[in-house]
Amino acid sequence: MRVVVAGATGRIGSRTVARSRNHGVEVTPVSRGEGADVITGRGLTEALRGTAVKMDSRLIAAFDDLATTVFDQITEEDKVATRWRLGGHHTGRFLDCPPTGRYASFTTTTVDRL
Repeated sequence: MRVVVAGATGRIGSRTVARSRNHGVEVTPVSRGEGADVITGRGLTEALRGTAVKMDSRLIAAFDDLATTVFDQITEEDKVATRWRLGGHHTGRFLDCPPTGRYASFTTTTVDRL
């Protein structure tokens, strides 16, 4: 599985990249220094091509036991539909929300074009 980490050269993102690689995960770091900018979109198409998971390092900082569960994946022609859940305990500040210590999760379906 290949994972893209946005904010990969920051304090948290760099640790996320290192930890993921230590667990045998193929990581594509995304940052302006790596040639991809999440604000302008420059270089993102290439960085995201063929990835299974796209992770924002702000989530890693706010949910220390963050986990992704993939339920289903269906392919048709050049598209892949994935039904998945992301969840963890809210232990750090996320956006404008102070930590609550509560478990939070969401289940969604994404469609990616290969």
